Amino acid sequence: MLKITKSIFLFATLLLLIVFISCKKNIELKPSWETSMLVPILKSNLNLGNIVGDTIIQSNSDSSLQLIYESTLYSLKPGDGAFQIPDTIIKGTYNLTNLALANQAIIYNLSLGQAAQQMGPQGQFIISSNGTLATIPPITNQSSGDNDVNATQFFQTATLEHGFLDITIYNGFPIDISNIRFQIKNKISGTIVADTFFTNINSGTTSTKRVDLSGKTVEGTLVFKIIDLDSPGSATAVLIDTTDALQMTMQVTEMVVTSATAVFPSQDIINQDQETIYNLSGGAKLKFINVHSGKLQMTVHSAIKQLVHFNYGFPGATDQFGGSINLTTDLPPAPVGGLSSLTQEYDLAGYRLDLTGLNHISYNSFVNHIAASIDSTGQVQTLSFADSIYIDYGLVDVVPEYIEGFLGQQILTLGPEEVNFDLFKNIQSGSISLEDVNVGIDIENGVGVNARLNLYELTAVNSKKNQSVSLSNALINSPQNLARATDPPLTPSLLSFLLNTSNSNIKNLVEVLPDKMKYKIDLFINPDGNISNYNDFAYYNSPLNVNLNVSMPLSIQAVGLVFQDTVAFDLSNASAKGLDAIKDGVFTVFADNGFPLQASLQLYLYDEWGGFLDSLIVAPHTISAAPLNSNCKVSEVLRSTLQVQADANKMDRIRNAKKAVVRAVFDTKSITPCGIYTKIYSTYNLSVKLTGRFTYLVGQ
Repeated sequence: MLKITKSIFLFATLLLLIVFISCKKNIELKPSWETSMLVPILKSNLNLGNIVGDTIIQSNSDSSLQLIYESTLYSLKPGDGAFQIPDTIIKGTYNLTNLALANQAIIYNLSLGQAAQQMGPQGQFIISSNGTLATIPPITNQSSGDNDVNATQFFQTATLEHGFLDITIYNGFPIDISNIRFQIKNKISGTIVADTFFTNINSGTTSTKRVDLSGKTVEGTLVFKIIDLDSPGSATAVLIDTTDALQMTMQVTEMVVTSATAVFPSQDIINQDQETIYNLSGGAKLKFINVHSGKLQMTVHSAIKQLVHFNYGFPGATDQFGGSINLTTDLPPAPVGGLSSLTQEYDLAGYRLDLTGLNHISYNSFVNHIAASIDSTGQVQTLSFADSIYIDYGLVDVVPEYIEGFLGQQILTLGPEEVNFDLFKNIQSGSISLEDVNVGIDIENGVGVNARLNLYELTAVNSKKNQSVSLSNALINSPQNLARATDPPLTPSLLSFLLNTSNSNIKNLVEVLPDKMKYKIDLFINPDGNISNYNDFAYYNSPLNVNLNVSMPLSIQAVGLVFQDTVAFDLSNASAKGLDAIKDGVFTVFADNGFPLQASLQLYLYDEWGGFLDSLIVAPHTISAAPLNSNCKVSEVLRSTLQVQADANKMDRIRNAKKAVVRAVFDTKSITPCGIYTKIYSTYNLSVKLTGRFTYLVGQ
């Protein structure tokens, strides 16, 4: 019997060995089986922050909550263009009004022999008596021919704005001259430059006369001609020397030309101040601007065919060190038929602009100084008044840091306009009823002007529900006078109004859960005129604000009030073998409700691009309200548990989820002993935890 048993054992062992060897390849094919594991998925805490976002929530001494919210309904900021300095480009043409020629002298000699040649028989007598003593008979009505006078070394032609020709005659003849009339004319055009006469020029003496050349054109080649020469002759014999001469000196002085082809001396051709007056809206008259940002732009064109030394000064613009804007540069000679150009731009940020003008008694005025000069080249140049300098300059994109003066009278009509109201920005739906609410309207005037504000409309708008409620209060359509801010130090004026349940329907406005506020306002700047005597002021960052300040205890009735939180959702850590190893599972939701509000809970899953994948809970799950104690406060949270089955199809969708939205819809639970309003305390919250127990395929 023992032998049989041993044989059976050996046979069985051999059989197992054979099976093991024959199945070795199958072991290498990684056989699979199922297992399960409990994994935490997400955690979310829903509290008042999920409704009111960044709104300030204050805890009272009893830990009950007070909601404080501030919103700017309207803001008038000087830096945002409330007081605009318009772009103004001035186009100036600067003629060469000071274009001058140097004083020049031309000396012309008419010898006794030259004159005698044109005197007929008397002249022949004088010529034949050269070198001898002879008595010269009287001379009457003698004239000379044309005698060229060359002044081309000074100018070829010049048209004079004004100037003078001083003619000086020295009588070098041995006889007195009782009368001499002569004429100077242009050789080419034949126009007369001077026609004058002298009387009683004794031998060896000098006489001078001045001829006005204003408006005349003088050529470089002139013709001198004696029209009439009279002399009493000599009473006794005199030594006749035919080289003795009448010396005529022509001195051109104070010549300012409208045009000339000449050798020009070094000179200032432009030197003037230019005062530019701004026309500002509302009759504003400014004295000073401290510039926050802006530019001075300038383009200069020169039509002058010669190098020009150009200088531009803006003495009324000073930097923090007291330095002013000054540009000194050279403008190249203008090409034939064209212009030479220069463009310059100055950043005015930090500059102070004096707008009081040349004599510091004006307003809205800035002064520019324009100067230009040329050097003497020693060469003949053609210049004229038409050879002007053209300057386009002005202030562009100026935003004041500070302005002072009279800011004008104007009425700003603001709206109807809607602004965002974020008090309940995170409420998706539902409604609330408040036990009490107070709203302050504070008008803060940080601008140094008197103003009058008229609020025509204030409407709460819930754009999601297309609902609106307009304010009913004595403030509506009742003009309010605003005092100016004072400085220094800068102190805004404040005008406040309180809206509560006894003087308005403000409770209805808030209960509509507005996401926008619609308003219409008139703002009358300086309604009483320039009562500050040009001492209005405004700073870049000192606005006139209309603020809404909401204060209300969180004692509410809620119907369908939605709390919502978005959290990360990722199952990639749920399995070391990867998401594909998860076959199916059961999700468990633990909801610890610390609110005395009944809630309906739902979890929505989304992919990384925000695409909706699935609802984790098939139908909203009701979470019971936490019970209230005798003091009408929640003393302990109430846990609700929900399990959700996820089959293979549902799990296929869930695998791609990257975020989850936890959504709770609250309703006030009616508790008669504590009244119809439920007070919310700082300790209240709804904690939601999600775990999963998954079935895995191991070995796949």
